[in-house]
Amino acid sequence: MYSSDKIRQTQQRLAELGVKYCVGAYVDIHGVPKAKVVPLAHLSQMAAGSERYTGYALDGLGQLPHDDEITSMPDLDQVVQLPWEPRVAWMPADNYFQGQPYPLNTRVASSGCRPRPQRSDSA
Repeated sequence: MYSSDKIRQTQQRLAELGVKYCVGAYVDIHGVPKAKVVPLAHLSQMAAGSERYTGYALDGLGQLPHDDEITSMPDLDQVVQLPWEPRVAWMPADNYFQGQPYPLNTRVASSGCRPRPQRSDSA
């Protein structure tokens, strides 16, 4: 979670750039982006997890019909203003389930990857 100061600073910077809408997107198991678009004024709610997905209805999220919804939390450190539509800021998002990072989210899963050490041919 981001501090209210960080969210406010991000909103102010984006407003100064002329941004009106924010897109928080994650990539599903098939490589297809899924996103929610909110007005810039709603960024604080979005950063707190207000944007939800019914995981059972989306392929590859491994949920059952009775499971709670998955929240989508944007990465405010990776915001990109779209050059072809400067009123829109895009940011990658991580999915959370019951307050914890959801392991079937591509960004969550890849965050645990570490580069392999290079093999030495001189051994």
